[in-house]
Amino acid sequence: MGWHSLWNPSIYHGHKKKKGFFEGWYFKVVDREEQNPLAFIPGIFLGPEPGESHSFLQVLQGNPPASHYFRLDVDDFKASRKSFQVQVGNSSFGPGGFSLNLEDEGQELKGTLEFSEQVFWPRRPWAPGIMGPFSFVPFMECNHDVISMDHKLQGSLSINGREYDFSGGRGYLEKDWGKSFPRSWIWLQSNHFSGPGTSLMASLARVPWLGSYFPGFLAAFYHQKKLHLFSTYNRSRISRLDTGNDGLHWHLTHPSGRELLIYSQQEGGEFLHAPSRQAMEARGVKESITATLEVTLLQDGQEIFWEQGRSAGLEISGEPESIISPSKTR
Repeated sequence: MGWHSLWNPSIYHGHKKKKGFFEGWYFKVVDREEQNPLAFIPGIFLGPEPGESHSFLQVLQGNPPASHYFRLDVDDFKASRKSFQVQVGNSSFGPGGFSLNLEDEGQELKGTLEFSEQVFWPRRPWAPGIMGPFSFVPFMECNHDVISMDHKLQGSLSINGREYDFSGGRGYLEKDWGKSFPRSWIWLQSNHFSGPGTSLMASLARVPWLGSYFPGFLAAFYHQKKLHLFSTYNRSRISRLDTGNDGLHWHLTHPSGRELLIYSQQEGGEFLHAPSRQAMEARGVKESITATLEVTLLQDGQEIFWEQGRSAGLEISGEPESIISPSKTR
């Protein structure tokens, strides 16, 4: 773990890696009318065997639900050592937007989107990124970071000849890197509430730790230029977690008297490739980017926010409720 990459988690971390490593960035974009949510995941997988190693661009469409996995050579992946600038084939990605230029197996992606008014994740001496003090731990199975909670879009894209105008839409940007995705997890996100400037991201995962594991969770709710954080490392607690029927109820509490209640219902969705230690597997990871949320924020029992979130991303993989069960599994 280099000092520069530690304090700049958005940049590529794999320059010295040869195998047993993955890294991917998640760009979610929604047009102004919220009719065409899309997600683009550029990245690289370095497997235990050379034949498994490759770069990729994964595309998720919300209307109608569809996904496509573009597999490219490792040499088609380029990344800056100084800043977050990544290239996969002839497509490029960064904090200010991305440009697509890819043709493969009858699929064609072209166009450019620019980002503005980004809500970047705050960096603090004890927390280089969203993982807080866990950012300093070198042996984490999977690392996570939020780059922009919310931003404005400008530009258009063409997918297989169909034009998408994203000017005036909203976007979200995060990333993952490490050895493998967890065995079980929950992830959800929306920045489409009654007006711009409100965004929610929440995740829970089974985190291996010195022969056992712990439930690693965080929920970041940004509203009226204030970030409300509920996480493993700031003494928050999970009061309730119920999953089933493609939805969930999740209740988090913070010692300050804040409470966050999330109800989410998955709609549609497509299966994605996810990294294991052996390969990028299509292993039953279903993600919707047209889910709905209900979000309630309380302070000392008094409701200070309630709204519905739209065009939401939602993944429920494995058995998340077992993560917070008192009985540990190996």
